[in-house]
Amino acid sequence: MQANKAPQIASLYVGDLHPDVTEAMLYELFNRIGPVASIRVCRDKINRKSLGYGYVNFHNFSDAETALDTLSYTNIHGRSCRLMWSQRDTGSRKTSNSNVYVANLDKNIDNKALHDTFSVFGDICSCKVAADRLGNSYGYGFVHFETAEAAQDAITKLNNMEVGGKRIQVCLCENRKDAQNSNGASDFTNLYVKCFPEHWTEETLREEFGTFGSLTGVAVRTDGQGRRCAFVNFEHHQDAKECVKVMHMKDMRSPDEHSQDEEVGTDGHPLTRLYVQRAQPKAERERMLKSQYAYDAAIKNKKSISLYIKGLQENVRDESLRSMFEPFGQVLSATAPVDSNGNCRGFGFVNYATVEEATKAVSQMHLKVIDGRAIHVDLAESKQDREARQARAHQRFAPPMRPMMGMANRGKFPMGPTMGPMGMNKPGPCGMPNFANPVSFPGRPMGYLPGGPGGFGSGGPWSPCSPFGPCGPCGPQACSPCGAGPCGPCLGGPCPGQPCAGLRPRSMVTPATLASMSPPMQKQLLGEKLYSEIAPLNPAHAGKITGMMLEMENSDILTLIESPEQLQTKVREALRMLERA
Repeated sequence: MQANKAPQIASLYVGDLHPDVTEAMLYELFNRIGPVASIRVCRDKINRKSLGYGYVNFHNFSDAETALDTLSYTNIHGRSCRLMWSQRDTGSRKTSNSNVYVANLDKNIDNKALHDTFSVFGDICSCKVAADRLGNSYGYGFVHFETAEAAQDAITKLNNMEVGGKRIQVCLCENRKDAQNSNGASDFTNLYVKCFPEHWTEETLREEFGTFGSLTGVAVRTDGQGRRCAFVNFEHHQDAKECVKVMHMKDMRSPDEHSQDEEVGTDGHPLTRLYVQRAQPKAERERMLKSQYAYDAAIKNKKSISLYIKGLQENVRDESLRSMFEPFGQVLSATAPVDSNGNCRGFGFVNYATVEEATKAVSQMHLKVIDGRAIHVDLAESKQDREARQARAHQRFAPPMRPMMGMANRGKFPMGPTMGPMGMNKPGPCGMPNFANPVSFPGRPMGYLPGGPGGFGSGGPWSPCSPFGPCGPCGPQACSPCGAGPCGPCLGGPCPGQPCAGLRPRSMVTPATLASMSPPMQKQLLGEKLYSEIAPLNPAHAGKITGMMLEMENSDILTLIESPEQLQTKVREALRMLERA
């Protein structure tokens, strides 16, 4: 009996399933034990193919225990299935002090034989021999005990013991996160080998590489394209280092083949010479390949590496931008675009000849404070690539959109009130105009928002509390003494006839506030704040100017909101553009 304590639910995990196994097959097998509540075979969300495991839920605990004892390692569609209690607590599954790694197993040892060998030391939660898609053993496996004491007992008594004609190695399974810094360049013992002859087996590799020192493991793998590689692990680092020095680039051709030209692989390594190097973790290998591919692409296409710089002062010119970045390498070109007044537009581009120089410039100059302002430096990308990246990031990380207080419309800019029935302006709660679609008023410029002398919220003929009355659609009884009702704060101030306990604090827009919103809501909030700042300066064109400024980056808009002087300058520039139009 697999003595594993039953959890609170009678649910069994069924692993190592054949891809063609269905719920009906499992139901036919498990329903013989007792009434089954439900069965599920887990599948890929996109192609709906089986993931090789599923769950069987019984009505009674006793039926689940009977199934665990009698149906473990039963052959289903040509494969031996693994049964264990379904554990929802991931901590108990990932514990490493009771999980044992078994290496150098005979290829004929399967899950059941491994379970029978280790079950004498204690109760087993899970037992598995690693195998390929066809069920061929890789020669190692895992045994997860219920207690750490049982695991230590198994290691003490079975390590270096002969099982199935081979001397096995038994040790605690090391967590991959804990081992991420292992096999480094200064202390590696594990080697990656490829481009060896087709007739070489694990035994051949042991003979060839065993001459350099004691080996703790050898494994040969074949990928989906039929390419073979191997991993050879030495006991000592110096042995592995000497092996790399001697065996790497060793010519494997026969004397008759030396006259033939060597065939080179896609990575530039000759296919007739051994490749023997330190086995690299996946993350490290991906970083290296990414850098190598970027460098090769730059050399092959003979294109420069372009950097985008943002946050430049108005007095920056091409020459000064070049001087900033010349210490990091040869600058092919440096451009700081200027506006109609000859002032820098706040961004620029610098082109380097090599990836190394561009990388050095980014690492040294990004967020560096120049003339009191931190500049942003990154690789330049096309508009299409940038929009695609932002769309992916928004789809993955954006929080669900929530309606903002006082806003009834989620339309897009440019600014302007929407139109209600019979051509009337359609307000939001408490009479606040919606910024959705531009609308023209007779005798007024495009984007005009009517108001009193003070602009929006000034209490003129069109105030935030009209056209529904001084307190909006909620009526005067909905207004509180400080000008707020169930529809949100009355942005125009206290309602007529109501005492006010004090002025409402001025709302602040910070980068942290924007970061918690989706991009449409960010523009919505910035548009409201911009309009309230621009309307006192130019009420006649406030809506149009706000829409124009919303085309800028959010960081630049925040700078304008925080700096009245820069905002006034931008308003004057917008007015000049409107006059020329």
